[in-house]
Amino acid sequence: IPYQREACERYAREHDLEIVDVYIDPGKSGTTTNRKRFKEMLTDLAERNITHIIVHKLDRLSRSPKVDYVVDEAREATKTTLVSVTEYIDETPQGLLNLQFMRGVAAYYSNNLAAEVHKGITTKLKEGGTPGLAPLGYVNKQRKEGRADIRWIEIDEERAPHIRWAFEEYATGNWSLQRLVVALEA
Repeated sequence: IPYQREACERYAREHDLEIVDVYIDPGKSGTTTNRKRFKEMLTDLAERNITHIIVHKLDRLSRSPKVDYVVDEAREATKTTLVSVTEYIDETPQGLLNLQFMRGVAAYYSNNLAAEVHKGITTKLKEGGTPGLAPLGYVNKQRKEGRADIRWIEIDEERAPHIRWAFEEYATGNWSLQRLVVALEA
């Protein structure tokens, strides 16, 4: 992100554009509009007379046709120009074609990655493995078989009896969660 920000700032300087704000939503997917800073940017387009949205690459702003639509609606309403520092887009027929092509590539990348992750998780589950960290009361295990990395979970012999006890006692209705936590800590 520091390099991307630097490239956008350089573009703004070279084109004599004032940077009004930097909108970053760390860890949030470009496939959704449900991003705090993204929503603030859309509001600011209308309220702060912003002339340009500068991105390092289009996929930093959006990876979804639905999000693209929201961006385009806001841009059209405010006459804002979208600039990609690394991709050629403008209002010419060629620039607009490239915009749509790059948006399609971004959406494809996101959709394909989701499909690959789903396949990996499904395969792991079919083979008896477990994706992610083991829940409390279990431990993650791993072994190598040739090039295969086999992972699974097992009962945590030290903690499992405490977890089992906590569930059984809570089910009696005689314990509040706070009292149960105190008992478990003891």
